[in-house]
Amino acid sequence: MSRPPPSSSERPPAPWYNHTLMSSNSVLFVLPNINGTYADAYSFGLASIASVARDKGWDYQYVILKRPEDCEAVVHRVAAERPKVLAFSTVSSQFSFVKDISTQVRAELGAGIVQICGGVHATISPECVLEAPGLDGIFIGEGEGAFCDFLDRVAAGTSFRDVKNFAYADGGQVRKNPLYPQVKDLDSLPYPERERYGYQRFIDQDGYATFFFSRGCPYQCTYCSNHALAAAYGLKVNIPRYRSPTKSVEEIKELQRQRYRFGKVFVDDDTFGVDRDWTREFCDRYAREVALPLVCQLRVNLVNDELMKNLKRAGCVHVSCGVESGNEHIRNTVMKRNLTERQIVEAYALFKRYGFTSNAINLIGLPDETQESVWDTINLNRRIDPTSSGVNIFYPYRGTVLGDQCFARGLIDKDEYHGFSKERRESILNFPPEFRKRLIYFHRNWQYLVYQRRPAKLARMLLAKHAQQSLPGVWNALKKLKAGLA
Repeated sequence: MSRPPPSSSERPPAPWYNHTLMSSNSVLFVLPNINGTYADAYSFGLASIASVARDKGWDYQYVILKRPEDCEAVVHRVAAERPKVLAFSTVSSQFSFVKDISTQVRAELGAGIVQICGGVHATISPECVLEAPGLDGIFIGEGEGAFCDFLDRVAAGTSFRDVKNFAYADGGQVRKNPLYPQVKDLDSLPYPERERYGYQRFIDQDGYATFFFSRGCPYQCTYCSNHALAAAYGLKVNIPRYRSPTKSVEEIKELQRQRYRFGKVFVDDDTFGVDRDWTREFCDRYAREVALPLVCQLRVNLVNDELMKNLKRAGCVHVSCGVESGNEHIRNTVMKRNLTERQIVEAYALFKRYGFTSNAINLIGLPDETQESVWDTINLNRRIDPTSSGVNIFYPYRGTVLGDQCFARGLIDKDEYHGFSKERRESILNFPPEFRKRLIYFHRNWQYLVYQRRPAKLARMLLAKHAQQSLPGVWNALKKLKAGLA
């Protein structure tokens, strides 16, 4: 006689319990990306949760919201299709749209549709559930096991309020249930759902297939969510956990067998190379079994000859690092990067020595930022001379150390905050108006400013950017840059 399935309290956090359910069970996943930083992007978190619905026999669909009018359209779709579950995943700057949609759905359709929200914002700022009366609750932390339990409860028509990782509003308070432990063995999880998400379009758009093989980052950068994700589990450090190198390479090969078309692989792990043994084994196996050009993200303090040789052997062609700031105070006091300028310079010198192209990621507009500190960052980028350089404007995420400090110190422009969706392109801090305009100028003209002393390289960038225009378009761009420098 077969053993009955474990109860919710016994079940480990992975959706391998595949009870066959009626086809009438359906979930509509909604990802708001209105005026988003990236026009279209594959959400690994959402796709991982969708794999739970898939493996449990639920019908599921995705809706990606790109324009304000899409909010009204999704309400009409919910009214027409009546999914059992409306599941949102959101970042902080998009949560206002979740509030609006869920409130409208509740007002028009009543309580018959269960509405939930997950993602990093819900995890590190669970008080958000108090702002969204249309939501039945939120999920905190890694959701595969908890969402598995939740779907069982919804299918059975029983209460889901005691499901692990679930939080809900109750009398003006947030009630948070205990969490499943973080998944240690990532091999136990299915691969993220790709077919219905339309994964090929992201390959075509980006020029490579993207993968995540780890979860967690051990560093304590104040502006990032990793320390806050660790705190949600009562941990001090979000120690990285990995799929095995064997399963990681197998995931790449599985996409090839499914006839996805790609000629390059991007490993988008938060910090590739933290675990030296894993990195060495992955690179060896990748070189033998995949042998496509490889792209990855690194942290400059990890860069040494051993890592470069492993990457070279694997066929790595491009690396990206967070330089973030060229100003010592901003980089190490405000951001807690704990990186020296020497480490940054030496890392980019090694990239050149091993023949890798490189990208530098930068962040401006932080508390204590000045025009002078922004120019420190530009000048450091000029010194390291990466193949490309990009910049974001700081956004204060609630639940992070630096984000919470900004709210506590009254640094947020609260008149704009709740409707602000220009994350990373404009500042929400209450800097003087002229400095906020200057930050936008730096953001829009970053590559020009970094490479203006490299006229041949700058010309190639301008020609690429204005490929659809005539040469006067390039000339006008140069004039605009000159006017901004004046």
